[in-house]
Amino acid sequence: MKIEPNKTSVSRNSADRIDGKKLPEARNQPPENAVEQQDADQSILSDEAQIFSQALHKLVEIPEMREDIVNKLRTQIAQGKYQIHYEEIADILITNQIVK
Repeated sequence: MKIEPNKTSVSRNSADRIDGKKLPEARNQPPENAVEQQDADQSILSDEAQIFSQALHKLVEIPEMREDIVNKLRTQIAQGKYQIHYEEIADILITNQIVK
């Protein structure tokens, strides 16, 4: 019995081609047109997203604690001039309990 090579076998030279295009020699190398594809990538934000982004950047700039108000209250407490309005606090607490 004689075994003949299969006519549909893949030769070594055709193994580095897909759909007639030559593959990069090393897998870590980008294709020849990769730079062009990177330049073509873009993202366009909607008007709402741009406004949100600007607001977020401004929000980050605001300090968590208003030092001027805190220092003013500290001074008033240290001098004994800070007045607690008990009736207003009680009204707020009662109102919050009723609303819930």
